[in-house]
Amino acid sequence: MSQERALALLEAYGLAGARREKAENAEAAVAAAERIGYPVVLKISSPDIIHKSDVGGIRLNIPNADALKKACEEMLASAGKQCPMARLEGFLVQEHLNGGTELLLGCKRDSQFGPVIAFGSGGVFTEIYADIALRIPPLDRDEILAMIDETKVSRILKGYRNVPAADISGLVKAIQSFSALVTDFPTIQEVDINPLLAQPERLVVLDARIRLG
Repeated sequence: MSQERALALLEAYGLAGARREKAENAEAAVAAAERIGYPVVLKISSPDIIHKSDVGGIRLNIPNADALKKACEEMLASAGKQCPMARLEGFLVQEHLNGGTELLLGCKRDSQFGPVIAFGSGGVFTEIYADIALRIPPLDRDEILAMIDETKVSRILKGYRNVPAADISGLVKAIQSFSALVTDFPTIQEVDINPLLAQPERLVVLDARIRLG
């Protein structure tokens, strides 16, 4: 699925995304940013580019229109050079959010067990941290809390030094909704929400990928 459709499906299940607009070109991106408000995040929009950061397809904390236009030009050039066969559909302009803890919430459908849900540390270093807990849905509240507690990132989510505690109750509800989503649609083969930003007052899906069978 395109990222825009994936985010819309997740929002239908209560997993809210950041404010965003799709833009076909740099001029439309600037107009979108003015409606959203600076600073913004810029992402390349392509069904063929899964890991956008690997091809220079994500720019954070863009402060103004001039910087945004330049980022659009550089992003198209980088993506076109590194993925010449990719279909480029423009950009996604998204609000820039500060603070919070980056999480991973994903699912992969196993041929024997069905959907297997993964939760843990998110962000660009997910593979390095390897801080993941797995469960087979459906999941109740106790199972979800146990899954969260298995991870190292749970210590941060409960409040650590100068990092305020995240909304654990909201996180549990989000994982329950996510469990319902992957069991409701057998055609979903894989879901990757990374990062899912956990803040004291809300959870926000910043990036998501859904692969259908």
